[in-house]
Amino acid sequence: MLEPLAAISLASAIVQFVVFGSKLLIEGRELYKSIEGATEDNIWTRAHTSNLSTLIVNLQASKQSKKLSGDENLLVRLATQCEVLSRELLDILDNLELKVGTPHRRWESMRQALRSTLKSREIEEKRQRLEEIQKQVNTCLLCIISNDTSSVMLAMEDLKSTSKDLDVSLRHDFNNMRSDLLDCVRQEEFALRSMEAVVKDNRDIFEATWKQQQLALEEVLKKIDDLVTAAEDTAANKILTSLRFKEISDRCIGISDAYTKTFEWIFEADVTDFKTWLEYSNGAFWISGKAGSGKSTLMKYLSSHPKTHDILRKWGGGDVVIASFFFWNAGVKMEKTQDGLLRSLLYQVFRQCPGLIKDFLPQRWMSDPFIRDHPNPWTRQELLTALTSALDQVGMRKKFCFFIDGLDEYSEDHYGLVQALELLTRLPSVKMCVSSRPWNVFKDAYGTTPERMVRLQDFTLADMAAYVEGVLAYDHRFLALTREEPEAWLLVSEIISRAEGVFLWVHLVTKSLLRGLTEHDDTLLLRNRLNEFPTDLETYFQHILDTTDTVYKACTARTILLAIYTHKDMLPYAVELPVIALSYLPSEIEDPDFALKAPLNQISLDERRRHQKKAELRVNAWCRDILETHQADYFPTKLVKFTHRTVKDFLEAPDMQASLFKSAGTSFKPWESLCRLNFAWVKCLNGPDCDLEATSHIFELLAVAHLMEEYEEISPIEVLRQLSAAHFQALLLLTFERMRVEIKKPLSGDALCLGLGIYHELELFVRNELKALEERNIVHDAQEKAFLLYCALNSVSKGHQSNFRSRGKSVLSIALNLGANPNTIILKRGSQLFSPWQMFLQDIFDNRYETYDLLKTWGGHIDDFANILLVLLQQGADPEVIVAARHIISENPSVAAPLEDLVADEADEVEAKQQIKESMTAKECIKWLFSQFHLTHHFSEIEKVIRESEVLLS
Repeated sequence: MLEPLAAISLASAIVQFVVFGSKLLIEGRELYKSIEGATEDNIWTRAHTSNLSTLIVNLQASKQSKKLSGDENLLVRLATQCEVLSRELLDILDNLELKVGTPHRRWESMRQALRSTLKSREIEEKRQRLEEIQKQVNTCLLCIISNDTSSVMLAMEDLKSTSKDLDVSLRHDFNNMRSDLLDCVRQEEFALRSMEAVVKDNRDIFEATWKQQQLALEEVLKKIDDLVTAAEDTAANKILTSLRFKEISDRCIGISDAYTKTFEWIFEADVTDFKTWLEYSNGAFWISGKAGSGKSTLMKYLSSHPKTHDILRKWGGGDVVIASFFFWNAGVKMEKTQDGLLRSLLYQVFRQCPGLIKDFLPQRWMSDPFIRDHPNPWTRQELLTALTSALDQVGMRKKFCFFIDGLDEYSEDHYGLVQALELLTRLPSVKMCVSSRPWNVFKDAYGTTPERMVRLQDFTLADMAAYVEGVLAYDHRFLALTREEPEAWLLVSEIISRAEGVFLWVHLVTKSLLRGLTEHDDTLLLRNRLNEFPTDLETYFQHILDTTDTVYKACTARTILLAIYTHKDMLPYAVELPVIALSYLPSEIEDPDFALKAPLNQISLDERRRHQKKAELRVNAWCRDILETHQADYFPTKLVKFTHRTVKDFLEAPDMQASLFKSAGTSFKPWESLCRLNFAWVKCLNGPDCDLEATSHIFELLAVAHLMEEYEEISPIEVLRQLSAAHFQALLLLTFERMRVEIKKPLSGDALCLGLGIYHELELFVRNELKALEERNIVHDAQEKAFLLYCALNSVSKGHQSNFRSRGKSVLSIALNLGANPNTIILKRGSQLFSPWQMFLQDIFDNRYETYDLLKTWGGHIDDFANILLVLLQQGADPEVIVAARHIISENPSVAAPLEDLVADEADEVEAKQQIKESMTAKECIKWLFSQFHLTHHFSEIEKVIRESEVLLS
């Protein structure tokens, strides 16, 4: 098949040529002299001829490597005819003399010139050739658009599904696009037949009828352009979606907004040089500050303030692209690495300038826009190259300003981060405001130029005073106190004098005073509160733990430990801590099997909201000023996070964790507890309006189960067995649908749950369940075995083995030993049917444009990949089945070249990418993958197995 919609695009180019050629021959065109003396018609014809030639070369190359449909072959022939005719028209135009300086002439002069060059019958002959080409193009378009199974219509269906998945609003409804295009082609056909009748019966009114036919042709062109534009919109949005990660805006949302009238000083030219830098300079500006001094709040304030945008417009001579990123050491990997930074910046830049995507991510743009996700991972080098290239080459017409907060919260080498940012700030079109603690690596990079930095704690005394006065002034209890004891206002200055520039300390002290007002403290007691409040944050956090009510101590310790564990680095799965699950902590402390014993329960949306509110209040009572809740845009319920980086650093100390485990109880295991808490909540989500929330928690539960097996060496067998009950089968199916896979045949709850266990590499659970099923003489049928094999292979193709190789290999070995037929058709994705073997190779092959990223995913264990293929082929996997095609077909087409021919000299990445075909047999796909992974030492063994299987198939 051609690339998606390439047939439509080629038809558009042909129609466009027919419109131009007809006007040239029948109506005539004005000749406009360019500076070089060439006419507009010459320029247009040469450009269009060049475009047609390029298309023809590409399509001829496609024809050599794959079988085109009849309609596609006809379009190639018609394009070749247009190319020949266009060269004839160029010869005519080149012979028309128009002297430089000659006034513009009307089309009559063009007609006379043409008549002098061509005889009337020659004009008619070329017109008839154009007419015949148009007839055949119409026939092609009608066949392609009317046929639901044509490659173009399948591509349109995928485009419609892709747009729905990405939540993209396109300019036209796809069904209307199709019907509009059909109507236009039919109208054009009618106009063409009418023109033929006029030619035969009445030459006098031919030109008027011809103009109607031209209008119909132009309407066809417009509808085709709408369709292609919609495809390009979706391609761009698909790339944007692949750049975006679910926590991309979490940290920014979680940062407190600046208090009223605070930080305004930074725009005052007589206070700092920030405004001058913003308006006139490039390079970097550094905001340095102590821990808790308010750097993140200031950066959020600056990146979104209208003044910032107004000043930057002066610098940029118009709108400036503004992007921001907030590092968060207590967050997930993407929130504290360079990959997250670069993806976020690219996402924001391309979202504001979508026209850049095609130019600066050409390989991803040229990849199939109808694959719903970009399966190949982004590499740091690809991200950095795309960003620097875009900023550099677009810098002449567009400028960029980035706000990067919390460089000290970056989890890798800080010097490496500084160097990467320097690549950007060297570009004349880029400026960057960064913030961090005053560490030496940042002082060396940004602290040598006083006019390009501020020390935040030197400027925030007035802001702190404004904050404390504002909070207290809006509290009726404090105002009542000041009427009786005016000296209470002196507390404001006392707070500021002790703050030492740490805004977080001021915020916490003010909260303590508000709690005192709740207890009706007078000025003396409030001052005592202030005096007893630790001046350093770590001492304060220890004070919180020491003064926690005894009845809360176990809940407090367990909640904090769960927060620490869910925020650990280098976890194979990013797991969350939903506040609503923590509401069951007291019940779990009382009875560890509480979740298993709890009945199924259906609660309404209002009840769920009340339940969440209750859970929030409990967490606040247990972990005040240590943990907080916030709503993430990617999770249905609120999540628990640390209030500040300083809190996490303090609590992660080994002695602190030992103390917390002691308070939590000797039997407490974090992953086991979190798994049970999630399950308790899933049991309450027993209704159709709960499906999204329930599947989210099931995903969390299974991810935590993996961590439980890996780190605690136990498996939540009873939890997972309950999940396999009939009640949960619909939810398990929805869980698979979230993986965009539909199971062709209904499966038992045992098989579904076992499949999810295999996918998440729950080795202990899988072994235990298979043994239990064997003891009960329960045998999986062919469909179920194939399904379990798919789950194991899917885990491999998604790169899970790169994290826990031995566990993943064990689970895969178990699935392979079940004796599944790899060719059994069990899966659907859209309109396509797949076997586990096809889906596995399809997923691997979808990385074709960044092959070495896949190599990196497998790390140093590429041989494992070859061994998996070998085992699958030995178990009868069909080497001739089609993979890497949008529409899987049942035929086994012959292979164009023998193995040894395709293998030779394919190590060069660029050359290999040029050899990729849109449709491949499994055998061809394996050859190509082997050439990319440099697995030549496995060729003979694989080739032998393939040949044996071919003999069996024949």
